[in-house]
Amino acid sequence: MDNSKNIKMILSKETKRYIRLIIGIVCFILLFGINVIESHADDRSSDGVVVITQNSEKETSVRCEYYMTQALEYKFTVTGANSFESDWMSENTYTFYLPKSGDNVLTAYVRYAGDNSGNIIYQGTVSFYHNNCIKGICQMPYNGEGGGYLIGIESYENPNQRYSYEMLILDCNLYVQGLPAWIYTTTPCYTPSGNALWTVWQPVYGYYWTLFRVYDENNHMIGEEVYGFVNVPKTKGEEVVEDAMQYLGLPYKYGSSDLSVGTDCSGFTKAIYAHFGYNLSPSSKMQINDGVQIGLDELQPGDLIFWSSNNTDAGIYHVAIYTGYMYSDTEAQIVHNTVEGSWVKLQPMRYMGTPYKAVRVIQ
Repeated sequence: MDNSKNIKMILSKETKRYIRLIIGIVCFILLFGINVIESHADDRSSDGVVVITQNSEKETSVRCEYYMTQALEYKFTVTGANSFESDWMSENTYTFYLPKSGDNVLTAYVRYAGDNSGNIIYQGTVSFYHNNCIKGICQMPYNGEGGGYLIGIESYENPNQRYSYEMLILDCNLYVQGLPAWIYTTTPCYTPSGNALWTVWQPVYGYYWTLFRVYDENNHMIGEEVYGFVNVPKTKGEEVVEDAMQYLGLPYKYGSSDLSVGTDCSGFTKAIYAHFGYNLSPSSKMQINDGVQIGLDELQPGDLIFWSSNNTDAGIYHVAIYTGYMYSDTEAQIVHNTVEGSWVKLQPMRYMGTPYKAVRVIQ
């Protein structure tokens, strides 16, 4: 198999991801500024590093690394919205409980083991925000009537319905055009502990941010979480692949293009493309001329791939539909019907050896 094909496809997918990421980052910075609260924070110097990781269910972990060979002891304190102080310990990692949402300052101290003189050889400070009001988010395709996305949050604690929750959706494409971009909001509403605030949303194709806010009993915002997602249309080639995937397990039948009883390799590609209005030739040798020939480094889902016994058109003996990386993150795949006694399969393209040529039917 030509390795250049794999490289090309990976770059193509990564390019799309970078484009989506750039649009999202631009929107985020314009909307919320650059003071973004991360789930990780750290303080680094030439001597040591303090790293904070905010866990679920109100727990926060801290790790302090100080680069010396002597035995050391560590101590951690938290001030701000929460107040906490650990004992001196030999372990450089500690997990602590923070009951309140808000801004905090964590300080890590390092001393030589057993040194009670008060001599501190390293001190690192990290500022961070802790939010214990939102337990989790739901942002996933909705398979019910009308389709769309199921979007929502689950409250972690809301005693006596003290907190209210709000969900908003921003259309990034509208925002960068200077147009009204807040296209959905629930307005603040009450959600008891352990319950979810959610909606079924059917967006047009594009790039979006979902914003979740939590307010206290005085209507002051005490928590905010932002998540981005992309809703992009499938290409025609991807639709061809999805259609072909419905026939996994269809038996091989030489000379047939009847999907109700079985097909051979070219009969399978002919029958699938017929669903999209294309009348392909009946044999793999002829189908090589049913589209525009492309390089193996230009393959996209839905393209036809051919194998030849002698690297000539006359030696073509097999055709398959290229699925690319739609069903695998690690290697390119094909869907095809192979030989007598077999059936329609999804397989890594390398199983068939090096392809001869490729054709794009849908322009």
